[in-house]
Amino acid sequence: MSARLAWQPGARPERPAGWEALLEETIRPEFRVRVYRPKPDDAVLFGPRCIVEGCRARGLQRAKGAPGHLCAVHARAWGAADEPPQADWAKNRARGRRSDRVVEGCVATGCPRSVDSQGLCGPHYHHWQRTGRPPIAQFAADAPTVRTGSGACLVPGCGFPTVWGGRLCDGHNKSYQWLRRYRPDAGVEGYVQHLLGARERAAPRFDMRDLAQLVWLELAYGLQCRHDQQGAAITPLIFGQVVRWLRDEPVDSLLIGSDAAWAKAAGERFPPKVRPNPLAWLRYCRGVLQRLRDERHGGEVWEWDTWPVPRLDIGGRYRRQPVRRIYFADIEPDWLRALAKRWARWRLTTVTKSPASIAVSTSSLRRFTSWLADRGEPLQTLAEITRGVLEDYRAHVHTLPVSAMRQNGLLTDLKVFLDDVRLHEWAPGLPANATYYRGEIPAKQRAMPRFIDEFVMGQIDNDSNLAALPDETLRTLLVVLIETGLRSVDARHLPFDR
Repeated sequence: MSARLAWQPGARPERPAGWEALLEETIRPEFRVRVYRPKPDDAVLFGPRCIVEGCRARGLQRAKGAPGHLCAVHARAWGAADEPPQADWAKNRARGRRSDRVVEGCVATGCPRSVDSQGLCGPHYHHWQRTGRPPIAQFAADAPTVRTGSGACLVPGCGFPTVWGGRLCDGHNKSYQWLRRYRPDAGVEGYVQHLLGARERAAPRFDMRDLAQLVWLELAYGLQCRHDQQGAAITPLIFGQVVRWLRDEPVDSLLIGSDAAWAKAAGERFPPKVRPNPLAWLRYCRGVLQRLRDERHGGEVWEWDTWPVPRLDIGGRYRRQPVRRIYFADIEPDWLRALAKRWARWRLTTVTKSPASIAVSTSSLRRFTSWLADRGEPLQTLAEITRGVLEDYRAHVHTLPVSAMRQNGLLTDLKVFLDDVRLHEWAPGLPANATYYRGEIPAKQRAMPRFIDEFVMGQIDNDSNLAALPDETLRTLLVVLIETGLRSVDARHLPFDR
């Protein structure tokens, strides 16, 4: 399955039976929601808090040498104030977001109402004005008693009583009157919804409401794993890019296709500067989902469309190879994928190819079948691979923007596969001349030997210089490299003598 085909609904992701039920069982209830709102103390999913006290927003911008982060609103306010020392500004001069401002109690002695202005509720503020605006502390000590409403303020979390005949406390009623200047039709319920919506917009959230059921669960599982592992922070911005990607080009599952297919699709979707972040998050989700799938996958590993290398490498022979999975999912049609698995199994069990080499070969085979599909000539049988087709493909390979070594590998891998299939008679219809002959594939360029200059070698192989190295392990490793000619990666994994 090529990157072009990976987005078609109904493409065949590889997953065990009951995959959706397994995800629902594995994902904890707090993550099994369409909109996940992380807690403020979650450094991975919430991120840094804005340093302005009481602000519910995520800190996004950090000034040079500053003690913390500011949210977008406070960063703009700090810039408008000519960027004073940030710690002092955040503590003493910054105003809270309108939706986050805490309503305080009236300072008048015995008054249960909230502040409207000058530290006083509405009635006390008018009394203070009528008495000539004396010092607030003096007025508050002898302030008259005022009437209050009978109920509590309608705003959730506000414990102050309402104004007389109203449904909001003094502080929230003032904010409501301000909103009505711009939205005259806003009722009290509309104001409360506006206030709660503003609070939600300020706090980070991961919105998955537009996604199919299974893809939503897979992304939610990725969030849960990232939270549990306490890995690098993931921002809602990057997460939203992935969600829009999956919404605009829907798939059945994140387990569709290979990493190369997703990388190609990301290259078509995002510009180069943006691409690494959403692609990295998607690869992380695929990785944790593949591990969960491998744990619960039934049947023989050789039948799977993705082979986890640790399952194949029982003796640990290839534990130092970076390749951890071999993908067959993008090789079309189905019968050719099955043939590629048979060939790969034979090569691995005869130890004539490593998992890393097999992964490269399947990538070369995938490119060949993708080229045929792009020409409008998808394979029906191997009998269709004629000398003419191979010659056309060889000409196409030499136009690809890849290195000469990779061009050589694309043709060599295809030749080895076809020769092995013919040798074992796995596909009797394969034409006898469906191969590349000697001289048709350009020889690999042989690199010149890279010797260490004798003068430099003399400095390395010197007892006084070796003694200057920081520890015995490094000195021993260097001596082993000099005496045996081992590569450093092999020398680092030598077993200890007991």
